[in-house]
Amino acid sequence: MKNTVDETRLIRAVTQAERNKIIHHLQEGSKNISELAKLVKVDRTTVSYHLGVLEYTKVVKSNYKMLRVPHSMGKIGRYYTINSARLKAAKKAMQKLEL
Repeated sequence: MKNTVDETRLIRAVTQAERNKIIHHLQEGSKNISELAKLVKVDRTTVSYHLGVLEYTKVVKSNYKMLRVPHSMGKIGRYYTINSARLKAAKKAMQKLEL
């Protein structure tokens, strides 16, 4: 059975090394770009790029909330979370490749 274009994009999005690390850390809870950059050990620009790909494929979603850092109190930041249903769809698409 042939993969659809959507499945192919989804598989590519989740199998790239940095994106896979981002997904792993987001499974622990929502995080902003700065938190992810520290955890993944890459610069914020790179994390931003990869989050853009993951958002485009709907593997992650974002919302705005108050920042948790003491010196930034009162400021709003963008926090990212995993879209569990979409991540399951990615795993299912990868399993189809193994058949």
